[in-house]
Amino acid sequence: MKKTPIVFLHDYDRDTITSNVRPDCEWVLKGLGTATIKFDGQAALFKDDKLWKRYDRKLTKKAQQAFNRGQDLGPVRMELFKDPPEGFVPCEESPDPVSFHWPGWVPVSKDNPADKWFIGALSNTAEPLVEGATYELVGPSLALNIYGLPKHELWRHGKETVNLPDRSFEAMEKFMKENEVEGLVFHHPDGRMAKIRRKDFKLFWVQEDTRKPPKRRSVTM
Repeated sequence: MKKTPIVFLHDYDRDTITSNVRPDCEWVLKGLGTATIKFDGQAALFKDDKLWKRYDRKLTKKAQQAFNRGQDLGPVRMELFKDPPEGFVPCEESPDPVSFHWPGWVPVSKDNPADKWFIGALSNTAEPLVEGATYELVGPSLALNIYGLPKHELWRHGKETVNLPDRSFEAMEKFMKENEVEGLVFHHPDGRMAKIRRKDFKLFWVQEDTRKPPKRRSVTM
């Protein structure tokens, strides 16, 4: 799963998105692809008959501090990054040369205490997992349990679709105001994806709000 771009361009001076669409996301506003609900949890992948969890390989502390100061790190070099966990498989051969973002996957293990929620979700998920499909781990230990679940589950990405014929900036903002969802993910038939989130419109979501999480409501179609 590569990093999914946001549909609209960001104004970093004002720290907000604009109504200008990203050049590589114009297909969204043209009505191509399917709009789906974005889940708030931890990403997972079912491949080779086993479960993998999302892992972002980070810069070393020294490199990250330099990056935060705006210092030019030069060309991408392996010594800029921390050693990944055993079994790490990157989504790209090399990190993004601008953001130095380097996502990938590591296998879930029943022997790793950090993976206990994933292991539990394997038993709680009603439908058999699909080879090559990605999922979101949701449940009591994630995002303040915004979905009100009694146990951890794996929800398949793209399964909960939305009828959104108007995909203008204003329509997407209106949708976010009227529906308590983290965001939307658009899936193009050729595999491309794009997203938009509540926080892009300066609307709070559970992780930015200290009040009691709202109950999950049905989506307004």
